[in-house]
Amino acid sequence: MTGDRQRQCCEASSNRDKAIAWMTHHLDVCDMFRRACVEAGLQARPFGINLLRERARWFWRYSKRPDEQFKFCNTHSPYIARWVLWRHPNLAAYMTCRRTADERDGLRLITDEDIGL
Repeated sequence: MTGDRQRQCCEASSNRDKAIAWMTHHLDVCDMFRRACVEAGLQARPFGINLLRERARWFWRYSKRPDEQFKFCNTHSPYIARWVLWRHPNLAAYMTCRRTADERDGLRLITDEDIGL
């Protein structure tokens, strides 16, 4: 990510805003996370987004686009999880989410509209 896109992500005020700015410019990566979450949910066992984050990195590196890397800040993981939960509420029974510093009043989901879909 370079130029205006990187500046937009860096100028965001909160981790949530930074994650949303990143997600807006990496919809294909977000969709890869979504598909991995749905697949994990089919196992009907608890899972966390951090495990899937490492799976996504591996998948992108070795099978999807080995010549094109993406930078992914670990603090974006919980926000991607909130978007996945908004799209697939049934996964809440299996996906664990930790509370973030900017969610003092409870978990706030991220919608398609938030990331420009």
